[in-house]
Amino acid sequence: MSQEFFDLFDQLVPESGQASTVQGELVRAVMKLANDLVSNGFANWDAGYERLCTFALRHLGDGTFGAQTSTGIRTDIEHIQKYGRGEDTGGYDLEAACDRLMQASVAWCQRHPDHIPHSPDPELKR
Repeated sequence: MSQEFFDLFDQLVPESGQASTVQGELVRAVMKLANDLVSNGFANWDAGYERLCTFALRHLGDGTFGAQTSTGIRTDIEHIQKYGRGEDTGGYDLEAACDRLMQASVAWCQRHPDHIPHSPDPELKR
């Protein structure tokens, strides 16, 4: 995990609740996924984690990156979702996937330096 990611987390993510910017919410979503994997092996998987994956994929897959990177991001998120749902992932390295999503989040924020307002998702309870 990169120090840049943690710096963005400290700068953009509130102590509780959703972030007020897309950048902050993206970093928060990826951190929530990574933390639950490491802490609980996604034992807490629910609709909230599905929503976090959808949010991350929507922004990380928005055309900011090239086709190869976008495909890798989609693959990582799909495997995270499979594992969370209790499906076989064929030994996919989920910790490495979370690290790549953290790196992609940093790159996405660097390419979108002007804060984009984020309206909280009322259905998201994570």
